[in-house]
Amino acid sequence: MGESDENIPLFLKRTLVIPPQPHLMQRIREVTPDIHAMADVICQDPAMSAEVLKLANNQESGEVYYSIHQAVESIGLDEVMGLVNSLLLRSVFQHRETTHLICFWQSAREVAIACREVAEQLRLNLTRDEAYNLGLFHNAAIPMLALKWPNYLSTMKEAYASQYESITQVENKQYDTNHAVTGYLLARNWKLPAEVCEAIRDHHNIERLNSIHRANEQNKVDLLLAVLKISEHICQLHFKLGAELDDYEWAKVKDVILDYMMLSEHYLEELVCAVQCALDRGFVRASEAQIKKAS
Repeated sequence: MGESDENIPLFLKRTLVIPPQPHLMQRIREVTPDIHAMADVICQDPAMSAEVLKLANNQESGEVYYSIHQAVESIGLDEVMGLVNSLLLRSVFQHRETTHLICFWQSAREVAIACREVAEQLRLNLTRDEAYNLGLFHNAAIPMLALKWPNYLSTMKEAYASQYESITQVENKQYDTNHAVTGYLLARNWKLPAEVCEAIRDHHNIERLNSIHRANEQNKVDLLLAVLKISEHICQLHFKLGAELDDYEWAKVKDVILDYMMLSEHYLEELVCAVQCALDRGFVRASEAQIKKAS
């Protein structure tokens, strides 16, 4: 049901340059979980150091940090890794920062935090990194395709507005590829876990999503897909990326996902509130002024 390497168009592998894993991320992963060694690596990058200090000094404690090492200790391992991943991913595609792409980066961080919160709230057998990185990277190919095709973001809006075709089917008609397959290649190239890569590949495959079943509860890819679909819906990607009021994809898979996760409508509402609180704590919402300034 998912797309294997053999089904990935050859022209895509030849014409799209899949960015290598940034050197800084490799070095940080090599020293993880030694938080002091992580701080040493971050100190060598001025831009990353500035963002770490900004995040640390935005915390509710009110304390002011001037030392990278103190800031990293204050934020904690998970938040530092999430910040590093999101900033490095963004830096790969920094050549074209439109209002739409700024909204995309904001939504990517929101979905990442939402995935982590959903996994924790439901006490699922997923690590925080697995949940967070799935949310962060699942749409990471969108900037790549937007750089290659000037009308790509308009196509994405058409895709989210389609009631009968899946998002990736609309993309395939236009470009003979889609952001899920390209994102799979990117995730593999950046050496994300195999299950996360598979979930990225299949996250708009309606047939695959509707095959999720409680009998397969040991299937980590199923679990990741369910977490992602709930998180995307909570973060309203259909509106933020597609400018669409109705979430047509969620309507197609909602019953299967809720049954698999054994969630009632009432508990889903409680989960939404918990995730919104986590998003507010994460300082991920860009201000209107920032968006206007970049447009």
